[in-house]
Amino acid sequence: MKSRRHFLFTAGMLLMAFSLCASDVGYWGVIRLWQLEQMPGSSPQTLPSGAYAFNSFVYNNAPFACTNATVKPSNSTPLQTLTNSPDGSLLFFVEFFDTESALNSKYPVGSLFNLTRYTVTMYTVNDGVQAQDVNFGLLGIPLSWPNTPTISNLAAAQAIDSQQNFTLTWSNLNGSSLDIVQLLIVDDASNVVFSSPAPFQAGALNGTSTSYLIPAGSLPPGTNLWGHLTIAKPGTPNTSYATGIAAMGKDTRFRIATLALPPTVAITNVFNGANSSMEFLVGQVITNQLQVSGASPVTNLDFFVDGVLHLRVTNGNYGQVLVNDALAGTHTFQAVATSSGMSATSTPVTDTVTNPPLALWLTNGSVWRYYAAASPPTNDAQGRPWTHPAY
Repeated sequence: MKSRRHFLFTAGMLLMAFSLCASDVGYWGVIRLWQLEQMPGSSPQTLPSGAYAFNSFVYNNAPFACTNATVKPSNSTPLQTLTNSPDGSLLFFVEFFDTESALNSKYPVGSLFNLTRYTVTMYTVNDGVQAQDVNFGLLGIPLSWPNTPTISNLAAAQAIDSQQNFTLTWSNLNGSSLDIVQLLIVDDASNVVFSSPAPFQAGALNGTSTSYLIPAGSLPPGTNLWGHLTIAKPGTPNTSYATGIAAMGKDTRFRIATLALPPTVAITNVFNGANSSMEFLVGQVITNQLQVSGASPVTNLDFFVDGVLHLRVTNGNYGQVLVNDALAGTHTFQAVATSSGMSATSTPVTDTVTNPPLALWLTNGSVWRYYAAASPPTNDAQGRPWTHPAY
């Protein structure tokens, strides 16, 4: 499904800028595509199966404006019927091959002065039956495969910080401004996550391009994605009805990955009992209320008092941390949360701990009675026990 969906997107990207008339059909045509995959540290390799494909397509200007369509090359390959998409926006036919020779046998380019003709017949609601021809040639010269797209910073693309700009680069395609180049990033279900501008639009890529900037925030964090870099060489268009074109393309797919976002952690309240305060007495239990979250599960929380680890929590109970052993003085509390190997540190909170107020038990000039702890007397000189309240 990935190859088919990307193939259809490639067809659309090639011709969406060519449609110039208000007919039932916007554009139609045929594409031959060679698909490769590149792994980090290696050059692109042809897919082991289904690497070569032929596609015929008809894109409607209104849903189901073209009700049926067929494609027939001028060789012995039989007529093929295109399938309507569920929403009626296009009709398509796709066939995959394991080898280039198998593709050439059924859907050839042809040769100089003898290009294979591809007839696309469209049965439209308002424009009647339209049978139109295209070939894989530019001014009569057979099209050849374009150069293979090769990503040059693929290793760096395995750890993209999605919150920062990232520039994807590739080797020189030795193409021209007439070649169409598209960068496409999809998820594992082939849903489009990001793409470069459509052909011939502002900022669109072409055969001379060697890089493209992916703006910060364009890719989801902590995700494995597929990148596709496609180059296509279009032939001479047929504008007799709507816009028809044939193109030869190469598509290199490659894995990219974005880093998970670091967790967030904050000390949101400091209190003792029902009283929120920044001043506490020695011996009081100081409760630090925390707010901890992360795109990935938080694996541990470290709580520091004056830069020294006070407590490490690993059981998921990150809501609060108690401190009951702070001595008199000014203290700094700080929390560090870790998730997916990434850490975040809270803004420090400063608290003051003071000694409790003194109670004056002796007045100036009063008699201080004491005894040796080794041999305490039973009574004092007045016959009172030493546990008497007067003491």
